[in-house]
Amino acid sequence: MPDAEWRRTVRLLEPVTIGGMRLKNRVVMPAMFVNLGLRGRRARAFYVERARGGVAAIVTQGISVDLLISDEPWRQADAAAAFVKGMRSLTDAVHAAGARIGPQLFHANRFPSGMGLEDARGEPVAPSASDDIYYRGAHSGLPPKTPCRALTAAEIETIILRFGQAARAALEAGFDFIEINASNGQLCSQFFSPADNRRTDKFGGDIARRMTFGLECVMAMRIATSGDLPVIFRIGAYDEKTGGATLADNVAFALELEKAGVAALNIGVGAPADPRRYWIDHVAPTSDRPLGLLADFAAAFKRKVNVPVIAVGRINTPQVAEEIVSNDKADLVAIGRQLLADPLWVEKVAEGRDDKIVACLSCNTCMDSLAAGGDIACAVNPSLGKEAERA
Repeated sequence: MPDAEWRRTVRLLEPVTIGGMRLKNRVVMPAMFVNLGLRGRRARAFYVERARGGVAAIVTQGISVDLLISDEPWRQADAAAAFVKGMRSLTDAVHAAGARIGPQLFHANRFPSGMGLEDARGEPVAPSASDDIYYRGAHSGLPPKTPCRALTAAEIETIILRFGQAARAALEAGFDFIEINASNGQLCSQFFSPADNRRTDKFGGDIARRMTFGLECVMAMRIATSGDLPVIFRIGAYDEKTGGATLADNVAFALELEKAGVAALNIGVGAPADPRRYWIDHVAPTSDRPLGLLADFAAAFKRKVNVPVIAVGRINTPQVAEEIVSNDKADLVAIGRQLLADPLWVEKVAEGRDDKIVACLSCNTCMDSLAAGGDIACAVNPSLGKEAERA
């Protein structure tokens, strides 16, 4: 198809609605850890540059629910309220730049004294007792073989309540929507996985009871915000882990999530078999992996649900992104590292300047730099993380 004709028919740039929230196009920037914080000048400049570049919605890097509602992880009085108030500067700035923004909320299995933080003081926990290293967090300060103990029913109810409280705080901070991370082996994913959840109470057992934790978290967030914040559910298409949830299981879960009021589904991959391999195969796939590698999984969900579906997985070029949405594999695409390499990607696509796009190499310089304890960096964008210096 000639380029000019392709421009006239491009669906990627059409508006779409998620739970009453209108987005100007179908490009979402997914949650990525960039180590810039959320309320300082550097964070604002980073997110605002992507908003000005034309992306319709931004999901921030993941936030522990407890950081929004409790002073304990901050070890300082009134710190959580100050954090919520301080994020107003971020949400206001992103709105002024023309985009929607929402936090990705998670709980990292540190409860009760650890308050859900990766570097927490508390003992590691899980739906069922486990010595699986993936559940602990590299910076917990605990002995390497410390097992996760099983959460009590009362603790689970409290975590659900905390998701609701965090959603309310997100509304007060001016966010437009919420994403709950239920993929990548996170707590909600663990509750749904038969490999990780061997409970016999209301939160475990058959597939319906394994859905309970996720469904009740969604309902708690919707009740706490009076339905004013659309909830996006990041769900794993399947678990790599032996004995985990299958694609059919997760599609069944998605249908129940839709009934519970989830506004959209973001399709990732669930519990990993090998966390190290999983990272480069699915979370930050390298250049030897195909473009749009998870789009067919998104399509499996889209065929069954009526809410919008978001596809992820090395979507770097406008042609691949357009193929996904125009062929109804998904309603939106999440473009991550490509927006680190070129924050003006959407603008360039809209203006027909594809030849000016700075292509992401999928080399993972960004991830490697952070893993080594340094600042975020990019092989093709020397300004990444330094946007505030030009502001």
